Amino acid sequence: MGGLLPRDPKRSLELIDRFLRGAMARTKVVEGKAVPDPLKVAVIIDYAHFIAPQGDPLYISDLSQTLIQLVDWSADPAITGAFVASVLITENLTDLNRALVENPYSAKLRVDLPTAAELESFVAGITCDIADFATVSELPRELLAPKLVGLSRVNVRNLLRRAISSGERITGAYITKTKKEFIEKEAFGRLEFLESTRTLDDVAGHEEAKPGCGRTRCSSGRAAPRRSPWATC
Repeated sequence: MGGLLPRDPKRSLELIDRFLRGAMARTKVVEGKAVPDPLKVAVIIDYAHFIAPQGDPLYISDLSQTLIQLVDWSADPAITGAFVASVLITENLTDLNRALVENPYSAKLRVDLPTAAELESFVAGITCDIADFATVSELPRELLAPKLVGLSRVNVRNLLRRAISSGERITGAYITKTKKEFIEKEAFGRLEFLESTRTLDDVAGHEEAKPGCGRTRCSSGRAAPRRSPWATC
């Protein structure tokens, strides 16, 4: 139905709701009698934060009606008891309106960030047309992937394409700089990475703990967080 719906979210939701009601009320004739024959329907709304953004409905046009419609699909017994599923997809729950995030009738499904193995396969797919990967990266794909852990696939794609299109070689420094940029951007200014000029040599006391903290830092740099006992530092 995606290509048949109007671009106005309000009108689109109204049409979808009418379709859902009609699908649930669908019948068929069996031996001269009308019997229920509801359709199985799944409504998937991507980029849901654009039609139900965080904010006060008093100051955002049509937001109240949109929220009422979306919450109704999760709370209406006629819908929850039918073969109907409604799914809202967003990059971050913080971007979605609180009325939906805190809705007790909805379930939140978290999609974890890709692992190193998944990123290695993803990077291989993106760069499959590069015969000699060493010409664009100082690290082979199997060593590059662990350093990209913590980024989404979208950010990894942007990181690689930016380097390849600009002719900049993918180095450890480039990865560090770009990861910081992506993470700070997604935090909307609430997070900033600061490079310290201090080292463990400047820390007074706890001489026995310094070697352990140094190993923790090295494990973290190698994308091995399970070997990083932060509590000991």
